[in-house]
Amino acid sequence: MLFCDSDERNPTQKIFGKEYVDYALVNRDGKPLAIVEAKRSSRDALAGKRQASDYADRTLDDFKVYSRPNATLIDFLRHILGLVQITSQEEEISTAFEEFIAAHPGFSAQQIYFLRTMRSAILRRARLTVHDLQQPPFSRVGAVHGLFEEAELEEILNMVVVAQERVRSC
Repeated sequence: MLFCDSDERNPTQKIFGKEYVDYALVNRDGKPLAIVEAKRSSRDALAGKRQASDYADRTLDDFKVYSRPNATLIDFLRHILGLVQITSQEEEISTAFEEFIAAHPGFSAQQIYFLRTMRSAILRRARLTVHDLQQPPFSRVGAVHGLFEEAELEEILNMVVVAQERVRSC
């Protein structure tokens, strides 16, 4: 059963006291299977993510917090029911990097380490430029222009842009 916060039969009131989750998918026993915390685009998305994570910590045995601004409630319900797969931004970025590395079997261990350092920076929400790649932590791995040819560097930066766009479009 699906309940929203305005439904007086919403079983999440028992769990959260005066707080209600925006939407809760519950089993027949009233145990939450999934919760959705929605925020207006004018509100801080990080605050909503923290609130949803807090609710999930208190109620769900196995949970994953998704930050997908373009996903709808219907998308999440389809995901919960196994009809579609919603991946996290972190999974999207990691997949893009791993696919890129797999497509370049000639990369050395040092080049792969450099790329994975880039991936980690992007997962921490960094916007990378060529100048950034010449600074720590990247410069500790090696000089970007020494590790990659100009064409490879251009391809890497394009891959990063595509990965970030793919995340925004999901």
